[in-house]
Amino acid sequence: AKTAIAKSHQADRIAHSFLPELTNTDANVRIQNARAVSWTGSELAFAPLCALLQDETNTVRYAAAEAIGRLGDARSFAVLTNCLSDSDFALRVAAVNGLRALGLSVKPAWVKPMILSGSENVRTYYEAIDLLRMYGGDQAAPALASCLHFDDPSVRHPYNMRLMDAIEFRSEEHTS
Repeated sequence: AKTAIAKSHQADRIAHSFLPELTNTDANVRIQNARAVSWTGSELAFAPLCALLQDETNTVRYAAAEAIGRLGDARSFAVLTNCLSDSDFALRVAAVNGLRALGLSVKPAWVKPMILSGSENVRTYYEAIDLLRMYGGDQAAPALASCLHFDDPSVRHPYNMRLMDAIEFRSEEHTS
């Protein structure tokens, strides 16, 4: 979609149609328009999407982080890496997804803090493991192994079990 819009030389005009809805009172409308405007690639969308990172609705912030990555603006990397230190782990995961949209491999430093913390949000914890497992390349298995909880080395420990499964997956992927 982004390539087709860019070829049409209408990115800014198309972006203008979505930008007003980024302040809509309905969070779902803000989310859908953040996604849509990101596909335009228009520089006009960068500042309004960054403003959505401060939105009162979590899911809007998450959509904004991913949209900033899809937008592909030269400033996106700095904004998204700044989100990696946010206290909201789900925003961190969204920022990693945004960085992936920029075409970057997942760096262990981006997700290891989330894994090591054993986030109270199990879904976020598992998502962080999966991001590293799937997109961390050769750095994934060693980084995942370094996150094992050796205070309870039993594979029955749910965190260790998930990590061991992810490490095994990476190992099998390299031997096939």
